[in-house]
Amino acid sequence: MPSRKFKEPNLNMTFPSKANNCELRVLVQPEDQHRARYMTEGSRGAVKDQSQDGHPVVQLLGCDRPARLQVFIGVDTGKVRPHGFYQACKVASRNSTPCTEKDIDGTTVIEMDMLQDNSMTVGVDCVGILKLRNADVEQRIGLTRSKKKSTKARMVFRVYITNPDGTVLTLQTTSTNIACTQPAGQPEICLKSLTECPVTGNVQLFIIGKNFTKGTKLIFKNVTENGSIWRKDAEINLEYFQPTHMVCTVPEYRDQTIRAPVCVQMLVMCSGKTSDPHPFTFTPRSRRG
Repeated sequence: MPSRKFKEPNLNMTFPSKANNCELRVLVQPEDQHRARYMTEGSRGAVKDQSQDGHPVVQLLGCDRPARLQVFIGVDTGKVRPHGFYQACKVASRNSTPCTEKDIDGTTVIEMDMLQDNSMTVGVDCVGILKLRNADVEQRIGLTRSKKKSTKARMVFRVYITNPDGTVLTLQTTSTNIACTQPAGQPEICLKSLTECPVTGNVQLFIIGKNFTKGTKLIFKNVTENGSIWRKDAEINLEYFQPTHMVCTVPEYRDQTIRAPVCVQMLVMCSGKTSDPHPFTFTPRSRRG
């Protein structure tokens, strides 16, 4: 344990992960996505590992003395420092690793013992992530609303080892990145204002659906007679774009001389996901006598 005279260093300070034959290592990395808990809702549980069956695991190698592990939430890139908008929070259960929660310069830190009986290994099953209110953070540290707020974070692991001469060795390492927001769901088309239009296109189409995000594309496509794929994106009116509806202009069909209706596929693509296809029919140009 750190000596009584030892003053814990600032959380913005950088330390190596390996020194004096001791090494702090993350054996099991956390999950890639963990939706942070808002201050007004109940617990969302501790951060799990990537298998979703366990939790991150940290080990201190080359050390035969008890040590104290600290965990806090840091920024996702660059030099380690506490995250402005996400904090660690204690998640206690009957079988979780014993831990304590403390505040260091406005940052919540979760502390656990690293013991020889456990091979200096700790299962970090008692740490969740809390999302702070933007207004509170901006008032506290003076961030401007125009400043980009990262929704990714890292778990920072710091250990204090007291040497026989009373000095303290500090080691530190970080986890892989964790996305702290709800993952986008698959886009879905629920209702559309048109099921067909002339091959000339250029008509407004209203779509009601789900999970439309920034960068959404509405695609019309079909396989031509020679086996090639025709694809055309509709023009989306961004003024009326919302996560549950959009207004767009139907593109013209590739062949303006068709004599019979042609059914194509219409689908939404966003956030790397694609909706189920919906049929849409292009009809021949109207003939004038």
